[in-house]
Amino acid sequence: MFGCINICSLTNKVDDLLQVRTDNSIDVVLLTETWHDKNSACFGRLRSEGFQVVDRPRPRLRDDVLSTNHGGIAVVAVSGVRLLQLDLGITPTTFEHVCVRMTTATSSSSCVVLLVYRPGSEAVTPAFFDEFADALDRVATFVDPVYVAGDLNVRLDRFDDVQCVSSKSLPITVSPAE
Repeated sequence: MFGCINICSLTNKVDDLLQVRTDNSIDVVLLTETWHDKNSACFGRLRSEGFQVVDRPRPRLRDDVLSTNHGGIAVVAVSGVRLLQLDLGITPTTFEHVCVRMTTATSSSSCVVLLVYRPGSEAVTPAFFDEFADALDRVATFVDPVYVAGDLNVRLDRFDDVQCVSSKSLPITVSPAE
């Protein structure tokens, strides 16, 4: 079972995350807004407890290691689920992403997961839709079933919103949450 959480900093929430994972029998947790740097202690802890982690911190624009590094994404899986990071061959400027192939140890089944985070503080530009469509085109070439999850920060419930109208040009069907 999958779970996707906008965690807004994992640093002080590892215990809470593990409790939610256990309570809901979640095998793979997809995290956005992890607010982490490379080699963060919170992911070291998860790895030491047997979890597989594929993460992508947001690159820092300067060497200020004392400020919060907003953004960042990660895929965390229980032991028995193998994660293999896949390179889509793109470097989008309007969103963060990580793509993994997941395989279970008990069966030969696998799937591909594309985790995406587009910061809400930045305006949605036509470039976002072009880059996102490119990413979708690339994951669509995989033979395995493909799942796309994350936080796009596009309000699909506002039908007269320019961003919502632009999202209709994407090659996907999206239903707003109720």
